Formats: sequence, structure tokens, C-alpha cells
Amino acid sequence: MIEMKTKKKIKWNYKKSLVLIAASFILIPCFVFSLIKISTDIKKEQQMVESIAQQCDALEAENAELEAMLESGDKDAYIERVARENGYVKPNERVYVDISADE
Repeated sequence: MIEMKTKKKIKWNYKKSLVLIAASFILIPCFVFSLIKISTDIKKEQQMVESIAQQCDALEAENAELEAMLESGDKDAYIERVARENGYVKPNERVYVDISADE
């Protein structure tokens, strides 16, 4: 009678181990796929952060340049230059455009 209990216990453990093995074959590839996807997402986000940091540095440099220009008292020349770049002219001023420069 003792032998029957041990045989049942062995069969039950065997079935349990088969279920665990089957679950492992399903779950392990899912975990690996998730890990790969997460790592690629992290790399993309790191690249985006680097790009944004470079843009931030460029904007900070431009901001420092503009602040230096304002402090130096040369803001009228800067305003005039920006206005001319945007197509503005002074009253009664004629603007001549060299069309040969476009070629």
C-alpha cells in the first residue's frame, strides 16, 4: 500500500513538471521578446534625449548671444537686420534685388 502512494505522487509530480516545462516554452520566448523590445525602445528614447539636449544647447548659445547683443546696446542694428531678413523696409526706401545672384 505504501508503494501505491509513492507511484501516485511520482505521476502527479511528472504531470506538474510537464505543465511547468510547457509553460516555460511559452513564457521564456515572450520574456525574451519583451526584453529585446524594451531595450530597443530605450535606445530610441536615449537618442531622442541626446537630440533634444543638442537642440537645448544650441538654443542656450543663441540666447546667450542675443542677451550679449542687448547688453552691448546694439539692439537697433539687430532689430533692423531681422526686419530686413523678414522682408520689411523703411518708409520711402527702395529695395533692389540682384536676380543674377539666384543663378
